Amino acid sequence: MLPQETYGVHPRRFVALSLTNRCNSRCRHCSSGAEGKRGNELPFGDYVKFIRSAPYPLLTTFDSPDFQAVCTARERSNTPLQSLTLANDAALFELAQGLASRLMREVDGTDSAANRERIRRAFLLCLSRPATEPELELLAAYQERQANAFASGKAESIAPADTPAGFAPNEAASWTSVARALMNTDEFITRE
Repeated sequence: MLPQETYGVHPRRFVALSLTNRCNSRCRHCSSGAEGKRGNELPFGDYVKFIRSAPYPLLTTFDSPDFQAVCTARERSNTPLQSLTLANDAALFELAQGLASRLMREVDGTDSAANRERIRRAFLLCLSRPATEPELELLAAYQERQANAFASGKAESIAPADTPAGFAPNEAASWTSVARALMNTDEFITRE
């Protein structure tokens, strides 16, 4: 664990890092003109000890190898916990919200034709192929059912924070549901 007097109290087992263009190693080739170390920066030695020994929980669910050793091959596994993680992990939910926001920004309109075009775009982004007609019909009906269901409430907590103008919260939330549905398909998760 990190010393409290140096880095303060750390209640979490893992730390989110933000990448910058600034080096904090203060070596000869990059220290010229560099400001001093900020109080909340981890020196590289502490980064190796702490960050690499506590990987993001999602990685361990998917049998990520130990970061301290070389892994030449991994066994394929498929467990119910992996499926539950994909369906419920906060990071993947945020990715679905980001995809929904992108779909709403890239395809104008909220009518049926625009919704179908948005679904076609989602298939190209997620699965790298066009949607078949039955898939298009199925997902369009799902999106409409979700929009109606979210009209009664909870839409604000599901809708992306950066919902484009012109979209009601229930419509935006329904696109998050569509994105989650596509991201949880076997075709999205597995590369054959």
